Amino acid sequence: MERTSAAYIEDIAFSYFLSYSFQRTAAHQAFRDLFALASAKGMLTPEERQEYKRLDEVTANRHAERIIDTQGNISQTARLVSKIYRSESAGQALIEGLRTTVQEEALWMCLPVYRDAILFYNEQDELIEGINICFECDSIESIYGRPVSTDIKTFDRLRQLLLLLGHPIETRS
Repeated sequence: MERTSAAYIEDIAFSYFLSYSFQRTAAHQAFRDLFALASAKGMLTPEERQEYKRLDEVTANRHAERIIDTQGNISQTARLVSKIYRSESAGQALIEGLRTTVQEEALWMCLPVYRDAILFYNEQDELIEGINICFECDSIESIYGRPVSTDIKTFDRLRQLLLLLGHPIETRS
């Protein structure tokens, strides 16, 4: 069953969140190029060659990549953008944005390519929840693969907040 963003954020007793940008074209491609060069020069260990193969498969299907992989690791293309405590104004803005009542959902006919993420942590610095965000098709998915039903106004609020925090979000054409 799909949860609304308001129900989702109400259930998370977080102390702070980390925001990440990942799968951005330049950084993503540079990472692949670096591995390809090292591989061509025979500079990779067998483990690194295996990781390069995995990365190549993932980047070939960008729709499959999430901020956290199946082994619990943060994406190698991820860049930490900010750390915000719940009590800060940006923390409150995130909560208020996600509390927006779902009145109108975007129904795009595309597969999401998640490029932004927010990971929620408790006071013991333990990851407790997180969301992958695609601003191209206005889609949010929990780090556990569950869709989060979200109003289109929420995406405008999230976009504004993440831009203020330093995320390089592309503008719509």
